[in-house]
Amino acid sequence: MKKFSIIFFLACALAGNIYAFNVFDDREDRCESSCFECRCEPLYECSWGLQFSAGVRPILWRQRNDFYTVNCLSTTVLNDIGELPKFSKIYHVPYQVGGQVSYATSSNTNLFVEFNYASASTKKDRNVALGTSGLSLNLSKYKLYDGYVGARYYFNRRWCNRVSFFLGGKLGFVHHKGVYASSVAATNGVLCYPDFESSDYSFFRRNTVFAGGGQVGLDFCLNGAWSFVITAEVVACCGPKSARALGVCSTDSLILSDASTLFIPGIGNELAFPVTFGFKYNY
Repeated sequence: MKKFSIIFFLACALAGNIYAFNVFDDREDRCESSCFECRCEPLYECSWGLQFSAGVRPILWRQRNDFYTVNCLSTTVLNDIGELPKFSKIYHVPYQVGGQVSYATSSNTNLFVEFNYASASTKKDRNVALGTSGLSLNLSKYKLYDGYVGARYYFNRRWCNRVSFFLGGKLGFVHHKGVYASSVAATNGVLCYPDFESSDYSFFRRNTVFAGGGQVGLDFCLNGAWSFVITAEVVACCGPKSARALGVCSTDSLILSDASTLFIPGIGNELAFPVTFGFKYNY
C-alpha cells in the first residue's frame, strides 16, 4: 500500500509538471505568435497595438457665469452685462487627432495609453457680443491637449468574426491652452487690444486639470493585423481658467458706461463628446 501511494504521488507530480509545461508553452506560443487572423476572440493575448485616429470633439460648457463691469470713477458700481455664450455660439466644432498604444492582457481585455490634440476656430470673425452693451470680443483659437491611461473590454466578434463591440474607461488630464482677446466697438469698429499673444489680454489662462470618461465603439477586423475602429466617448473635466479681469481702454469705457474693468466669467465644468475614426495595427 505504501509503495502504491508513492507511485501514485510520483505519477500525479509528473502529470502536473507536464500540464504546467504545456500551459506555459501554450501561453508562450500565444505571446510570440505574429500570424494574426480575424477570429472569434477579438485580441491576441500579449500582443501590442498602435492606433491613430481623427474626428470631432463637440464641447459643452456647464455653469457659465456672467460678464461684469466695474465703474470706479465715483461710487463703485458693479454691472451685470450678460452671460458668457455657449461654446457652440463662439466656436466651430473642434477637430481632434490622436494616438494610442495598447497591450492585450487577454483575448478580450487591453490596457492603453492615449494622447490627443484638439482645436477649434471662432465663428463670425471671432466676435463675441457682451450682452447688449454694443461691445464685442475677438477671441483666439481654442486649443487643448489631453492624455490618459485606460482599459477596454472587447466582446467576441460577430458577423463572420469581423466586428467586435467594446466598452472602456480612462483617467488622465486635459491641458487648455490660453485664449486671448481683443475688443471691437460696434459703433466704430475700433480695435482696442490688437495683440493676441500678450498675457495682458488673456481671456482664458492656460491650465491643466484632471479628466476622465467612458467610451463605446466598434472594432472591424480587416486582416488580423489591421482593424478599423469607431469610438464614441464622454469626457469630463473642469473648464478653462478665467483670466478674471481685463482692463478697458477709453473707447470701450465710453460704451460700457465709463467702466474701468471687465470681469471675465468662469466656467464650472467642461463636457466633451469625441467621435473618432481610426486604424489600429496589432503586432
